[in-house]
Amino acid sequence: MKYLKFIYTAFVAGAFLLSACETDLGNKVEYDPSQTVASILNGIGESNDLGEAMEAGDSIVFSFTLPKVNYSAQITNNIQADLKGENFSNPVIVSATIDEDRVAVAADELNNSLAGLLGTYGIEEIAGETFEFEFRIYSILNSSGDFEYPIISNVISSEITLSGEVEYPKLWVIGDYCGWSHDNSQFLYSENNDGVYKGIIVFDGDAANGFKLTSQGDWNGTEYGAEAEAEAPTEPATLQLYTSGGTNIMDYGEYAYEFELNTTTNILRVLETYTRWGLIGDMTNAWAYDLEMDLLQDNDGHYLGITLDVEAGQEFKHRANGDWVGLEVSPNSVDSYEGCGATENGSNFVILNSGNCTIKWYFNKVKQKVVVTYN
Repeated sequence: MKYLKFIYTAFVAGAFLLSACETDLGNKVEYDPSQTVASILNGIGESNDLGEAMEAGDSIVFSFTLPKVNYSAQITNNIQADLKGENFSNPVIVSATIDEDRVAVAADELNNSLAGLLGTYGIEEIAGETFEFEFRIYSILNSSGDFEYPIISNVISSEITLSGEVEYPKLWVIGDYCGWSHDNSQFLYSENNDGVYKGIIVFDGDAANGFKLTSQGDWNGTEYGAEAEAEAPTEPATLQLYTSGGTNIMDYGEYAYEFELNTTTNILRVLETYTRWGLIGDMTNAWAYDLEMDLLQDNDGHYLGITLDVEAGQEFKHRANGDWVGLEVSPNSVDSYEGCGATENGSNFVILNSGNCTIKWYFNKVKQKVVVTYN
């Protein structure tokens, strides 16, 4: 995205007029910044509790005057947010409109956007915490040439209390591995709400049978597929996807992958390839071998799990590909763990009670977790 700075010199003015003359509109379009009127954004209150608003199903209403320029043009008005004091150095767009001067942003959507923004600043603990945010209208004039002119409103601020229930933007990975059921699919997530989606997908041996990605939990949204003439399997590190006329993606055949899809370029990248995942620890003959885990699903999502007899004090972790070269899952690498402890250095999980238990690793989440339940 390019922005033209208005420098009042004969050279720049001449260049701009030449650009306008070269368009296919037939008429010269001259933008006059002196006749531009920016939006005026109204306040949303000194404070807002998004947790309470989410429980009530409420929205946060942003109202503003529409910007004006000296000729008829389409203007996109982006509602931007950033932490107060950051001078919009890393803004997130919470909503956008063209000709509406009032936008109701659902509390959960605003919570997700602001949580993603905080994540870019390294702030992870947000549940029940209050932060002061600033908001503005960042209007884009879609002109006749390649240039886009930003028109910026006044800035308002509000102290906002966030909820810990964050729903990140996601894509459904739908395929033979889940019976082509959206209800059973795994996901790629955009943690920063920036159009880049990542996640570990465990196909459990069924990747080569085909899959696609969709923008919603049915076939009515955007559908990402492969080129019709593509040969399979090739295990490409990158694969160009298509949103119209694409076929099933048949190019991959391993047990699991960590994928990344950039929805601007529609390029699917393989970040990691996994031939298998297993549990290893004191209960596997003193760390001698891995125990295979099953791909399962419950109300909290997909997980790799195993049920076995354990003794208090035993240590364990998960590892990929049967060696110590690839990814390990330990207390240091997950966001939370329940029903078990951790060694002092956080390298291993620790069993708390003797008996029969089920160990679950919820891998298909932005915030991964390990849960031990006793049967």
